[in-house]
Amino acid sequence: MLTADTPLNINSAVRVLRKYCRGKQADTVIANYIAAHEADGPDFFDIRRHHFSRDDLLDDALRDAFEGKRDDYLDARDPLAVLTAIGERCGWTGADLMLMVRESPDDFEPILETLRGDAPSG
Repeated sequence: MLTADTPLNINSAVRVLRKYCRGKQADTVIANYIAAHEADGPDFFDIRRHHFSRDDLLDDALRDAFEGKRDDYLDARDPLAVLTAIGERCGWTGADLMLMVRESPDDFEPILETLRGDAPSG
């Protein structure tokens, strides 16, 4: 069931506003929507995770706002804790992946040196 504030519905509202020369209001709707979902994390701002069909014309400013918010998301989690959790659950989320790809090789060296595991039985 869709709720009123889904990205699909916001996109429709923004497109209607633009159609009737209300571009400033459309931009305000986008800004308010992004602000209202500030705490939802980077996966929410991955536009591909929402139910847009190929026929839905996504507003460029809405797409840019989603991409910008996702790219600028600051993840304060400890990379070692995230890497450990990935190993424990044998999988990762989009947010985990984004955090890990932002680490440099120099950042990974102390993380990997910290990891301990069971020695292989021989």
